[in-house]
Amino acid sequence: MLRRNGRSLESIAAASVYAVCRCNGLGRSLEEISHVAVCSQSHLECAYAAMNTELELPTVVPQPQSVLPRLASELGAPNDVQHRALELAALGTEARITTGRHPHGFASACLYRAGQERGWLVTQQELAAVSNTSPKTIRAHRDALLEILER
Repeated sequence: MLRRNGRSLESIAAASVYAVCRCNGLGRSLEEISHVAVCSQSHLECAYAAMNTELELPTVVPQPQSVLPRLASELGAPNDVQHRALELAALGTEARITTGRHPHGFASACLYRAGQERGWLVTQQELAAVSNTSPKTIRAHRDALLEILER
């Protein structure tokens, strides 16, 4: 493995891909990038941290709307469910309940609620597996979403 300044070129390359995703608001996690990279997630994290410190990257805070289409696609969600989930995610963002929350978890909660509204049944466990979160997180985000829908 070639090294430059103590970091492998593979980890720097993977960190560059992750940085491009972050700077452009694309919903890709470190774990997702590390699965297809030739380096571990911890090496990727270290390389990204060094790159971000050195370059002061203008990263965009990831929003649930950016990860929702990929999650819906992986689950085979119908278009009407995906569109409703995007509407719910926009409502959550507008109500500022997504601030400081993991976008994958909130996007999963939006898909779960949209599925219930449109008759597309998906379990919280299926959503958790695809979004790399827990059913408990999905329930918590769902409850927060229901609060703004009831207003």
